[in-house]
Amino acid sequence: MEPEQRVVVVGAGVAGLTAARNLSRSFDVVVVDKGRGVGGRLATRRIGDATFDHGAQFITTHTPEFAEVVAGWERAGVARPWFQGRIGPAGIVDPDGHTRFRGVATMNAIAKHLAEGLDVRVSRRVVALVPSDAGWRIRLDDATELEADTVVITAPVPQAL
Repeated sequence: MEPEQRVVVVGAGVAGLTAARNLSRSFDVVVVDKGRGVGGRLATRRIGDATFDHGAQFITTHTPEFAEVVAGWERAGVARPWFQGRIGPAGIVDPDGHTRFRGVATMNAIAKHLAEGLDVRVSRRVVALVPSDAGWRIRLDDATELEADTVVITAPVPQAL
């Protein structure tokens, strides 16, 4: 039996965590993110007992495939419908037919759910990707290195550069 291939996913937002979950069915996957926690744009700040979502306000579904993903989050208790339609500048609701979903109790709950069971390493910035005979060496800002057959970068382009 061949050893399992390793994939390193850079970025622990929705895209990175979704990719990691899907890839982990067939590969050894490690997720690396520079943030203190998972979530990327599903960012939540805590001040005392208060929480504040300062990233994405809501999620909508426009395809049956993504609607099923969000339905799974609803069943898991990490997302629920918030409202339907758009609220315009004058406060008038435009019923566009798309339900807006929010995280329970915060948007970050969705990311934490996606990260369950994954090898996620936060507060680690990737400083170099170096090709090697076996694939890639991923150098982190704490002077450690990871080896991978494949690297998936999901961080936004400015951050990835």
